[in-house]
Amino acid sequence: MTYETFLSCVHPEDREYVDSQWQAALQGEDYDIEHRIIVGNEIKWVREKAELEFDEQGMLQGGFGTVQDITEKVLAAETIKQAARQWQETFDAIPDLISIHDRDYSIIKVNRAFARALGTTTEELIGKKCYEVFHKSHQPIPGCPHQQTMQTGRLTREEIFEPSRNAYFDIFTVPIVNAGGEITSSVHHARDITELKRSEEQMAFQAHLLDAIEDVVVTTDIEGQIIFWGRGAANLLGWRAEEVVGRRAEDFLVPEELGQQAQAIRELLRSGQRWAGEFTARCKDGTLTPFLVRSSPVLDADGKVMGIIAVGKDITELKKAEQIKDEFIGLVSHELRTPLTVIGGSLRSAMSAGISPEDAQELLQNAVEGADSLTAILENMLELSRHQAGRLQLRLEVVSIPDVTPGVIDRLKGQGACQRFLIDFAGDLPAVEADPMRVERILHNLLENATKYSPPESEIKVSGQVAGNFIITEVADQGKGISADDQKKLFELFQQLETVTRPTRGLGLGLVVCKRLVEAQGGWIKVDSAVGQGSTFSFALPIRRTKV
Repeated sequence: MTYETFLSCVHPEDREYVDSQWQAALQGEDYDIEHRIIVGNEIKWVREKAELEFDEQGMLQGGFGTVQDITEKVLAAETIKQAARQWQETFDAIPDLISIHDRDYSIIKVNRAFARALGTTTEELIGKKCYEVFHKSHQPIPGCPHQQTMQTGRLTREEIFEPSRNAYFDIFTVPIVNAGGEITSSVHHARDITELKRSEEQMAFQAHLLDAIEDVVVTTDIEGQIIFWGRGAANLLGWRAEEVVGRRAEDFLVPEELGQQAQAIRELLRSGQRWAGEFTARCKDGTLTPFLVRSSPVLDADGKVMGIIAVGKDITELKKAEQIKDEFIGLVSHELRTPLTVIGGSLRSAMSAGISPEDAQELLQNAVEGADSLTAILENMLELSRHQAGRLQLRLEVVSIPDVTPGVIDRLKGQGACQRFLIDFAGDLPAVEADPMRVERILHNLLENATKYSPPESEIKVSGQVAGNFIITEVADQGKGISADDQKKLFELFQQLETVTRPTRGLGLGLVVCKRLVEAQGGWIKVDSAVGQGSTFSFALPIRRTKV
C-alpha cells in the first residue's frame, strides 16, 4: 500500500493531522497517534504506533508499526464526556444554590446559581470553606445541615435565616458515600425562600388582623365553601374554625330566610360587585342571632374573582333598641294620652251649660291632677334624656329629707292618693349633700309608685336613719309584693308591673330615673320585697360633709 493509498483511507478531517505527524516522525519524532479511518461505510477509530530506523545520515532505512482498533474505547469515552457535559449543564441550570462539600467543609463543586448568588465565579469558590463564603463566619453555624449529615449519614433539612444576606433559606444536605461505604462529602441544596417567608408573614399578619376584629369575619371560595373563620365568628357563633372550614357558609344561615336570594347574591359577588344586607345566623347552641352582613369579592392579580370576604356585625342589641323605640313611641302615646284625655274631658265638662259650681270645681281639680301627672311624666323623660346625653347637672346643697317629705306627700294627696302616709324619721337626722329638686323627684317617684301598687287606705311608711356616711331613706308599702324575677328588672327601662286594680302599660320611667339620680349623687338604691308581703324601696345619699 502506498502512502497516498493509506491517506485516502484516513477520515478527510484527520488527513492533515495524520500527514503532519508522519512527516514529523520522518524527522525523528515519535509516532503514536489516534485518528479516524473509513472502512467501507463505517468510521472507525485507530491507534497507530510506528518505530522507524535511520542510518547515520538520517536516511530512513525501515521500521515497523501497529494499528489498534479503538473504536469502542473512543465511543465510550465520548459517551462519558457527553454525560459529563449534560450533568454539568443540568447542574448549572438548577436555579437553586447547589454545592458539594467534603468532610472539612471545603467546597468541591458549585453550580452557577451558587456562584452568582455570592457574586463570584465557580472557580473562585472551589477549595474555600462553605461557612466562610456563605455565612461569613469563621466556624460552622449552629445546627449546620452539612455537619449533621456528616455525623448521622442521613438527609438533613433545616430552615435558616442568614443575617448576612437578610434572607431565609430552605437547606437540605444528602450524604455521598464511596465504594467502601464511607461518607466522603455531601450535596448541599439551598433554596431562597425569602419571598415565601415574607408572604407567609404577611398572610399571618393579615390573619391576626382579621382575628382581632370582634365581628364575624368569614372568607369563602367562589362556590361558597369556607376558607377562613375568624376568632370573632368563633366567639359569636360558637363554632370553631376546624369545625366549619370546608363547609358551605349557607349551612350556618336560616334556610327559610335565605330563600332564593342565595344564588342571586353569589352571582352578584362573582360579577365583582358588593352586597350588604341582614342575615340570621344559626349558633352552635341552636340560638339565632341577627347580623348586618357586608360582602365583597376578593380579586386576584388579574382582577378575577377568586373568593368572597364577609363581615357580619351582631345587631341583636340594635334590633332590641328598634323594638324598644317602637314600644316607646306607643307607650309615650298611651302615657300622654291618658292625662290629656282627663284634662280635655274635665275642661269640656266644666264648660258645659248648667253645671253647678261644685261640680265645675271638681272637674277643674281633675284637670289640674291630669296636668300634674303629665308634668311628672315629662319631667321623668327629660331627666332620663339629660342623663343619657351626659348633660345632667346637679346643684348640690344641704337638704333635709324629713323637711322635704311632707310636701311631696301633700302633692300626691292632691293628685288623688287615697293611702295613709306615715312619716317616721329618726330624731336629729343629719342633712344630706344633694340636689334638692332631684331629692324631691326621687321621693315623688317612689311614693307615687307605692300608691299605684297599694290598696286604698293601706299604710305607706317613709322612714330614715343614719348608716355610716349615708342617710338611708325607706318607702315601705303594704302592696302585693314583687317576685324575685320581677325585682331583677325593676330598674330597667319600660318595665312596669301590674297595679292593684289593673294591668299597667306604661313607660316605667319612675324607678329608672330614681336609680340614675341617686347614683349620680353618689348613692345607691335597692328593693326588698316578697310576694304578699309588700315592698320596701331604700335609697342612700351621702351625709353633708363638715367644712373646716
